[in-house]
Parts: sequence; structure tokens; C-alpha cells
Amino acid sequence: MLNAEGGEIWVGLGEADGVAVAVEEIPEPELSRQSLRDFLVSTVEPSPSPGEIEIDPIPSAKGSVLRLLVKPDPSRKPYALLRRSGRAFWIRIADRLRVMDREEIRESFRGSKPGTDELRRAEETLKSELNALQGEAGRDRVGIFWLRILPVPRFSLDLGALQRGNLLLDPRETENRRTGQTFFQAYGPKGGMPRLDSGRLVVGESDAAALSIYRHEGIKLRLPLEKLHAGHEPGATKPLYWLSLMELPVSVFRLLSKMIESGDYWEKPLAPKTLFLCSIALFGLEGWTLRPSSPRAYQVDEWFNYLHQEPRSSSDQDFVLANPLPFAVSEVQDHPDRCGFLLTSRVYEAFGLGPDQMPPEFDQKAGRLILPE
Repeated sequence: MLNAEGGEIWVGLGEADGVAVAVEEIPEPELSRQSLRDFLVSTVEPSPSPGEIEIDPIPSAKGSVLRLLVKPDPSRKPYALLRRSGRAFWIRIADRLRVMDREEIRESFRGSKPGTDELRRAEETLKSELNALQGEAGRDRVGIFWLRILPVPRFSLDLGALQRGNLLLDPRETENRRTGQTFFQAYGPKGGMPRLDSGRLVVGESDAAALSIYRHEGIKLRLPLEKLHAGHEPGATKPLYWLSLMELPVSVFRLLSKMIESGDYWEKPLAPKTLFLCSIALFGLEGWTLRPSSPRAYQVDEWFNYLHQEPRSSSDQDFVLANPLPFAVSEVQDHPDRCGFLLTSRVYEAFGLGPDQMPPEFDQKAGRLILPE
């Protein structure tokens, strides 16, 4: 439908001979709505924005159903369905679904129109920053973890108010752990207070390990890849720590969620239709490995059983999320953990691991990362 003219999809209706005849109630419509939204964001490229696919629970006398309203953006066509073996371009014509042929794909790319100026600017900013990081990582042979959140359109933060507040000083203010694998790692062993620096608020001893909050340009977290080292693991030279991969992105989205929730940190109110373009990258992955799941999944003799899971290697020197994930303001404010999880799941995919092989500390049904204090 995204590659055609759009339309509506109804979930929860029984049918006979292609005609809806009964309501088949969805027991938890809100959870089903969010789960379906997450699935579409993770499997469609480019990820559909909230304006392109709207999912709404529709109540009826016999229970709730879901309605998907598909409104494709011509400037972003064609859309692909992501699979482990690659990408497939599908199109729906009337009631028939088929794979697009070569000429249709080529014409779709040729006929696409540029998006809005703000969206193009944000995409170019991400591309420029990624190119610079990739060059630095290759030149200096360093490993880099990088997380970026860009608002479209640009917002206006009161950095002074944020500097004076507690969000960047007390993890409990952002519902993060007091001692955990969170953005507070950027403080480093010497600590220090957030400092103003050329239109941004910086937490960190140097740009190589820092959380940067920009007045107009969103948030960036950069850390040495060694910060995600899990320590000694048999059979793994450079094991990535599953907890860092899970908790770091979630901690940043929890921070942004609290910033949105409060009106104290803004020079101008955040535009309700603001879109956050979010990307993640790990540079210098050669030799690094990642194991499926986590020790908690094995209960008895947890670490012993966990360490006997085969470590996976990345097939690429660098992992870069080719297409940033778009999140609406309401998604970041109400479901920050889920936003972070969707970015982390892309890293796991790069190591050949699917959602069912990710740590159970993230409750995928509830959309929450649940860790002991």
C-alpha cells in the first residue's frame, strides 16, 4: 500500500468471501497497536513516519479493533520490506499483492520528489556527521559508539535552565539507575558539571566521550567502543556488553522524555508535530562479538550457560543505521524505552540476532526495560 496509493487495513474483523462479517475482539488493543507500530518501523525501509501510517483502536459494541490508515509520502517511495536475506519491494494493486519488477522500482526511485526542507536538512546533517565519524574511526583506528536524535523541525531549548536543573545530575530524575550503563558514563571518573559550549550543553571530559545537548539540534551521545566491553568472556576477544547496548539508548530517550514532559527547559514550546530522526552507529567492530540473550534467560548456573551460547561476529567493520528511525513526540514522551529498544534491535540484527534472541530484561510486550537498581 505504501508503494501504491495507500488505503485502510482493519485488524480484528472476521470475514467470509472477502466481506467483513464479525468483530473478533482484540483483548489488549493499545499493546497490540504499539506492537504493530514497532514491527512496521523495524521491517519497512524507510521506516514509516506517524503521518504515513496511523494505527488507531476503534471501539465497538463487541470489542475493539484496529484501523491502519496508510498515507504514503510520494517523496519517500519506494518502500522495501526488510528480510535477513535482503530487501523486497512489494506493491498492492486492488486485492492483489506482488513483487515490483525492475522497471517499476527504477521508475519509483526516479519519480520520487524531495521531502520538506527541514527533513532534508536533518538527513544531510546525519549523513555529514556519520561520514566524519567513519573517516575518524578509520584514520585513527578507534572504536566509537554513537547515538543521535535530531528534531524536525528544530526546537529551542533553554540550555541554562537545563544546566541548573537536576536531570543531568540525578539519574532518578530521568528514571535511570543510579549506577548503570547509562548516559551518565559520559561524566567519566573525574566527574564534573555540565558546561555550556557554543550552543550546546556538554557532559563529559572530552568530545570523544560526551553527551551533547544542542539548543536547536537535538542530542548526541558519543563514547569509546571500549566502554561497551563486557570484560573477559571465554571464546570472545572483544565481547560487547548486552547491558550497555540495551541501557545506553534507553537512558537517552528517558532523558528526552522528561525534557518534553516539563515546560521548564524550553525557550519556545515544542511543536506538537515535531518528528525525531534517530540513528545509531558502532565504528571499528572488527573482532567484536555479541552473544544472544543474557544470563537471566538461563536461571540456574546463569553465567555458565550464557557463556556457552555461541558468540556472533559482525559481518561488517562498521555498523551504521542506513535509514534513521522516525519517532513522534508522543512516542518519545510516552514510550522512551521502546524507542531505545528499536535502535538496539538493529544492532542485534547486524550480528544475525532477531528479537527473540535479545535480552529478556526488555519486556517487549510492555515496552519497558526492567533492571535491578
